[in-house]
Amino acid sequence: MRVIVVAIPVIIVAGILFFATTTILQIGEDSVNREACRDSVLLKERSKILGNTLIDNVVCETNLIEIKSTDKNEIYGEITNEMYDCWYQFGEGKRDFLDNNDFMGSDEWCFVCSRIDFDEDVKDKYSELSMGEFNDFLKTENLPLSSEEITFYEYFYGGGLPNQIGDNLQNSFSVFSTDEPLYVGFLIDKDRRYNAAFWTELGVGVGSIVVCGAAIYGSGGIATSLVASLCARGAIGVGSSILMMSTVKEDYIAGLNIGSGDSIKEWCNENR
Repeated sequence: MRVIVVAIPVIIVAGILFFATTTILQIGEDSVNREACRDSVLLKERSKILGNTLIDNVVCETNLIEIKSTDKNEIYGEITNEMYDCWYQFGEGKRDFLDNNDFMGSDEWCFVCSRIDFDEDVKDKYSELSMGEFNDFLKTENLPLSSEEITFYEYFYGGGLPNQIGDNLQNSFSVFSTDEPLYVGFLIDKDRRYNAAFWTELGVGVGSIVVCGAAIYGSGGIATSLVASLCARGAIGVGSSILMMSTVKEDYIAGLNIGSGDSIKEWCNENR
């Protein structure tokens, strides 16, 4: 009997330690994944030579979490933490880690940082959560351990960065359903560069073609070597400008958003 009495507390303590250790290891693993992602983003940015990165991909994973707390502030807090980690791991909108030269490639790069599911207890208590309430939460909660007094909303959307999508939290719906997963998405939109070199090359090319055509017309369809060189120069100029238009990208903006799978997909595909 004494053995049983002694064994029960030992079993209880062991169970608590096992649960705590498992939780700590999970948190540690998530933290390592975030830091590995951030390190790969910084490394890729620094590997850029003449607009091209030497590293193809970043080492980032979609974080999968389930919210079990039925306290609304804790729910919003967990969602905010996922947004914070996402924004942090991709350089807070300050790191351009994409190639400037991308032949006919997409102007956008989008990544789903987190998939957030809700426990049955949460679903039973809240069938929907208000986006307006969540916005208010972001605007009143300050960043922890920050040297400046700044809210999460200001950190995500009010940084005043020229390359940041400002005030662009998902506003296409007023609530989000707890029956569906909630996603945290990060977006970079690269702008094509139409600089002086592009316009010069295009102007010279078009001008040469016009002169070429006029010369051929004036000579009754006979092309001299000079006219032929003008035609060739025009074709090269127009071709070069088209190549520049379809490949060279310079400016970029970064954004952070949350929403359903469909809304994040639409945001990634259509946001400019």
